[in-house]
Amino acid sequence: VASNDLPDMDSILEFSLREICEFIKWPVGHFYLADEPMRGLISYPVWYLRDSQHYAWFRSITEELYFEKGEGLPGRVMAESGPAWIPDLWHDPNFPRSEVSREVGLRTGMAIPIMVGEKVGGVMEFFTDDHLELDQVLLKDLAPIGTQLGRVLERARSESLLKKQALVLDQIHDAVISMDSQHNITAWNMGAERVFGFEEQEMLGKPFTYLFPDEEKKLQQTLIQPTIINGTCEIEMEAVQKSGGFIHVHISLSALCDQDCLPQSIVCYALDITEKKHAREQLEVYSQDLEKRVEQRTVELNTSVEKIRESRDQIEGILKSIGEGLLVTDCHGKMALMNPAAENILGLKKEDVLGQYVSQVLDNQSLLACWDIERKDKSSSQSFGFELAGKDQGRKFIRGASTLLLGENDEAIG
Repeated sequence: VASNDLPDMDSILEFSLREICEFIKWPVGHFYLADEPMRGLISYPVWYLRDSQHYAWFRSITEELYFEKGEGLPGRVMAESGPAWIPDLWHDPNFPRSEVSREVGLRTGMAIPIMVGEKVGGVMEFFTDDHLELDQVLLKDLAPIGTQLGRVLERARSESLLKKQALVLDQIHDAVISMDSQHNITAWNMGAERVFGFEEQEMLGKPFTYLFPDEEKKLQQTLIQPTIINGTCEIEMEAVQKSGGFIHVHISLSALCDQDCLPQSIVCYALDITEKKHAREQLEVYSQDLEKRVEQRTVELNTSVEKIRESRDQIEGILKSIGEGLLVTDCHGKMALMNPAAENILGLKKEDVLGQYVSQVLDNQSLLACWDIERKDKSSSQSFGFELAGKDQGRKFIRGASTLLLGENDEAIG
């Protein structure tokens, strides 16, 4: 009930801690969040304290600690993926807060896991000033709460990741458009607004054919049907802008199929090639080069979304299908995202680098220079190039560009 009525994860956790502590009459409750890259637990700023002033020192000490798997009360829960009980906090050899517990009078502690699938996504711990022996009935009664809160935690993580990935999509200069099985537009990034001039709210729900001057029947034959039959379709054609003008676009369509290989939706990647097409018509000698450059900048998207801002998995599919290598760090320089193309180009595995600082996984100075957030210009991207010596493929020359990811308040977030 709380997860439906309360606005966010913090409110739900605070509500749960308060209700549990008041029901079992224990004065202290606290929540830890799993730190997946480090495989430990960090204190999360959600507490229940019957007397906040009396337990202030205990809270201060707790918030400074980081618990590895098996360490302390929360670490035991993470190691065993099950509840833990310490009847005597003052004399337990694996309880780092025994001294401060004695000072504030806390004697017994217990903790339950918040399960996200088969992994511990968080831990709730509770303390009382009474010396109590193990109460299996109480731990059993609290177990379903941990499972229910696991769903809340998983949803919150998905929503957070979705927002970050949506920001990444909006940094892509060219248009990314998704449509449903009826070929109505369901997602429209900032690149699409730059290319066609229409804002997102103007285009959601409109047919994809709205963007083109040709008859719908012809568009079905040249765009939609080939995509459904072959899975992909690439074509250059004329499109309409909001201003009423016409542009030439290079379009790459990819169908997203269900488990029965039936197309459910389509993703379109559109690149404005108006200037290139005019130059190609004027200077025939450069036509092949221009075509090659257009093809090199075109990305086949193998996934689609019903609503990009509401579906983490579909956005991940779009990022994975981008042909160029894509690396994203947070504002502290830690690796947050690496797509398969980047793994292939740099010879790295994302599971080995995510959560690590860039300087720990890359030793190329030209590449490292791109992550100096303090010195980067928010309004432009920075091009770079370097030579990379591969183990099996010899040397190869790599070119790329870096740009800041900006948050809602125009602050650098990665």
